[in-house]
Amino acid sequence: MKSTRHGALGHRGEFAGWKTEATLAHSHSRRETLSAQDGHDYFGTVSANLTGLVLRADNFGQQRLGTPPTVRGTRLGQPVDLTDGRFYNLNSVGSPQEPLMTSDLTTLKLNASRPLGFGVPVVLKAGFDYSRAERDIRAETRTWNFRPTFAANSPERLVGSYDLINWGYSDVRSFRNGDRVKWIDPRKVYDLYRANPSYFVLNEASYHTSRVNGSRELEETVTAGYLRADAKLFENRLWLVAGARYERTDDKGAGALNDVRAIYQQDANGNLLRNAAGQLIRVSTDALTTARLQYKERASFAKKHYGDTYPSLNASYSFTENFVARAAFAQTIGRPDLSFIIPTRTVADPATAENNRVINTTNAGLEPWTANNYDLSFESYSVKGATVAVSLFRKDISGFFVTSRSDATPELLAEMGLSDDYLDYDVITRNNSSNSVALTGLEWSWRQSLKPFDALPKWTRGIQVWANGTHLSIDGDGKDEFSGYSPRIINWGASFASARFLVRYNVSRISRQRSALVAVSGTVPAGTYQAQDTRMVQDANIEYRFHRRFALYASVRNLANEPRPLITYSPNAPAYTRPRTYTYYGALWTMGVKGTF
Repeated sequence: MKSTRHGALGHRGEFAGWKTEATLAHSHSRRETLSAQDGHDYFGTVSANLTGLVLRADNFGQQRLGTPPTVRGTRLGQPVDLTDGRFYNLNSVGSPQEPLMTSDLTTLKLNASRPLGFGVPVVLKAGFDYSRAERDIRAETRTWNFRPTFAANSPERLVGSYDLINWGYSDVRSFRNGDRVKWIDPRKVYDLYRANPSYFVLNEASYHTSRVNGSRELEETVTAGYLRADAKLFENRLWLVAGARYERTDDKGAGALNDVRAIYQQDANGNLLRNAAGQLIRVSTDALTTARLQYKERASFAKKHYGDTYPSLNASYSFTENFVARAAFAQTIGRPDLSFIIPTRTVADPATAENNRVINTTNAGLEPWTANNYDLSFESYSVKGATVAVSLFRKDISGFFVTSRSDATPELLAEMGLSDDYLDYDVITRNNSSNSVALTGLEWSWRQSLKPFDALPKWTRGIQVWANGTHLSIDGDGKDEFSGYSPRIINWGASFASARFLVRYNVSRISRQRSALVAVSGTVPAGTYQAQDTRMVQDANIEYRFHRRFALYASVRNLANEPRPLITYSPNAPAYTRPRTYTYYGALWTMGVKGTF
């Protein structure tokens, strides 16, 4: 369930030759996602398995076509039908939910402008922006182990011992190789839980852990001011815009603390106690007591701020009414994702091997990345119904985010509120890279209307076709660390519009988006990386206006159910070894009525 309330108050006026605008706004959003309780009669996840199998898989590499590998299983020399959920043991069920997530956003914007009265038109503009975002996030997962009896191989644990198959879905859903899976229905499993609650044992320790890890809060305040001047020269053919913006960000938040050291006995000075065999002594053997000692809700805190000035310069020149050239320079920033800065900390068990003693933590000092952006573009309008644009650009990016592993130091430990007992640990966190990259690219677009072509039938005048693309190359000492970009994106499509009818179809082809290189090891060769492989997504929408104020519409995202293909690429490895995960999200349909008032 989602709800949003929003209110805004605006004012426009004129004072001492200045035109002024002011806007004050506040919004409050609330979201609840629930399952496995009254009104939400289903489990979010169901875990079942087959044991003692010998598996053979053939025909790899067809997953992106919707055809999984051919997998055969035998148990004690006898074939087993892997697609029939009735033969599986029901292990556990889960109820992932978000009992409450709230978000409050308050903004204040003040803008003023006035002409300076020079011999050429020059307008001075100034402004102030303030925004304050507050987020309170609570998420948790309850897990029940299915235990009708305590015999691990009891027939009572077989899915086939109960009516738990979703026959309707199983009969209509199949893979392209013809396989039909008999899928387990989480609603029927929930009905079994309600009828026999003693069969399901809540894992209270994991519930406490998930609730603590899912409890986070963040407050972010951004204060900014800008000064800008606009000038138009040569009979308004040349338009110059120059200015600078100062921006300061203040963040503070709290998240989970995972300190496994707290589950062991310590002396008055905080030293870990050991038994006669040299082993650490646990405070308790009870799982829930241990979880409560180890996981503390919102016990990790962080507070930081950063700020700087970012200049920009833009120029455009109209050679003719239909041909414009533009050039621009701007310094910009990229803020860390919320998940990067909301405080969380996980400390490995001190009883583990020394090379596994690590502290995973968010970095309270993570700065935004910065970029110097250079753009040059040429645009042509309404030439025989065509609009064409070509743009060259370069982005010099520094301070982008990378994951690093380093020795714990007294300074780092003090910043995290930990003692020197952890000096033999490594700290894994995100940092700003000391390297930089240069992204050089070309963007182009073409849109063509058939209206100007009189030789074509009259009904074609509502047709438009288009295509556009982005092509990137990367260079610099940080190119092996930089990730999350696609070197080539191509879009194309067509639309038809009339007085009552509109239909649009679009295709996007996104080439491989690789992540940073994987660390070299005895099993990982140099040049190995993970990536989202090339993906082509089709979207469409249709609209029929049956009244001047009302229309029926339908739209679909990912019409062909293109999967999200994740791969691991290693040099010289066969192509069939690359697929890692193919996630099929299906086609997302939206239909309704919209009105204009």
